[in-house]
Amino acid sequence: MAHTQHVFVLAALLASCSAPGARLRPIASDRPGFLFAPTLVPRGALQLELGLPNVESSRSAHSELQRTTATAQARYGATAYLELRLAATPLALEREEHGASTNNEHGSGDLELGFKLALPTSSPAALIASVRAPTGERPFTSDDPAYALSLVADLALADDTIARALLGLSRTPSGPSELDAAALALALSRTLSERWSVFVESAWFPALERGPDPLYVGAGVAWLAADATQLDAALERGLGHDASDWIASLGLTWSW
Repeated sequence: MAHTQHVFVLAALLASCSAPGARLRPIASDRPGFLFAPTLVPRGALQLELGLPNVESSRSAHSELQRTTATAQARYGATAYLELRLAATPLALEREEHGASTNNEHGSGDLELGFKLALPTSSPAALIASVRAPTGERPFTSDDPAYALSLVADLALADDTIARALLGLSRTPSGPSELDAAALALALSRTLSERWSVFVESAWFPALERGPDPLYVGAGVAWLAADATQLDAALERGLGHDASDWIASLGLTWSW
């Protein structure tokens, strides 16, 4: 039932924000990978970014866990310097094998509301803040509101090469305890042609006190299929016992 509500909220946002706006050439997508783009959706424009699907896999000596999600994010340019954001996970599937037993779960994840604020810097930079409402179903919800704040910036190394950095903080309550974590990520992207671009990245999410500190390295590719449509794919490899072994994703960005 909850995932139906998420789809309805996204559909309502699309309907209310569908006034004509400037097309994005190229599309300034937050997909793929862990880092957000420091660029904003232009004023009056709407952009929809879909993960179809995202697959996360972990394996140990006695168990194997796989989680598959369909994600959606709507971004709307409220002003030239402010972007409004709504994200949801309408569908999530989890399969855990432990010895001879298998456990399957399905449901929906939480809704996330936020904004992106452009900073007055010589290179593209933005502040991104969000709150995640516990509207999902177990085990795909945090049960309590969760918060995140990130700073992301680009540095042009050449006409076709960009370095991107992200610094973030998050607080995710879980029952009586809270997990405070940082986010440190670096990426290097290169434009191969008017349609194709590739990137490599590394992302670390250390707990500020006791807790997990997963580290990932990965790569991805994006293809501008049309002026307003981008397809993407990414593959991340987890390093250390706190990270998932693999995260793979396919995605679509559509703007108008």
